[in-house]
Amino acid sequence: MPIDPGLDENGNIRVLVPIFGAEASVPYPQLAPVFDPAMGIEVLSSYYESTLQAAASIGMGGLFQMKAEGFYKAVVMDFRAGFPKFRTGAPGTTKILGTFWGVTVRVAMRVRTIAASARMDLASLAASVETGAAEVQYSVSAVGVDRRIFAAALRGVPLFGKLDYTGFARLSAALVALKAPLTDRLSTHPLLPISVWVENPFDANIISEGRSVRWAMSKISSRVKYETALAQAPSWANLMIARRAYQDILGNAFTIDVPEHAAKRARDWLKVG
Repeated sequence: MPIDPGLDENGNIRVLVPIFGAEASVPYPQLAPVFDPAMGIEVLSSYYESTLQAAASIGMGGLFQMKAEGFYKAVVMDFRAGFPKFRTGAPGTTKILGTFWGVTVRVAMRVRTIAASARMDLASLAASVETGAAEVQYSVSAVGVDRRIFAAALRGVPLFGKLDYTGFARLSAALVALKAPLTDRLSTHPLLPISVWVENPFDANIISEGRSVRWAMSKISSRVKYETALAQAPSWANLMIARRAYQDILGNAFTIDVPEHAAKRARDWLKVG
């Protein structure tokens, strides 16, 4: 599954820590491998489908942080260059069995379709939009890609909006043009953990816990006191998890006013400050 590649100070994949725990969120290998063409470079498109909630929990962006009625899906397409590294033997405490190291152009799509069985690749979605069978909002981002190259290749392609067939054609052409620059980037810049293979898929409890941690951190980052946050808590929030998040940042005196240094820690965790 695709992930935000940010690591915390201990080398754990930041967005997976509230879901799996710190010990289970270490990429494989823990340190980024050194690029070697002999490993075999993969340049390909990969797709990941999930709920909006799950996609938001693994750092796929604000596009999925919404309430929606009807049949919505989150679809993420990575046009990626790099290579996978798989763990051998028993996984031990980690849930991560393998990591794809490299760079990617990521297209995140919020999809509403008439049929639950609709195909979710980019071309099929664009065609479904043209026939009125789907509605697709998208955003394009670069992970580990030179911003100037990215901007030049996608000139004339809106980085967010509603997908239609014209937009699909322009985006497809831009991705083809980026193939060589993505490959060249591997030998000149550090590789990033852009996706992982996990031992077990998410379940409802894991996703709920991760969502509750992120909610609590957002409150701390805004310097909202614990008691006030509880009064404002949405119905889905796990209050025990929220309490633990406040304790992790503020210590045992977690009911006090939130000082700025603690709010900054929460903002750093959320990567919004």
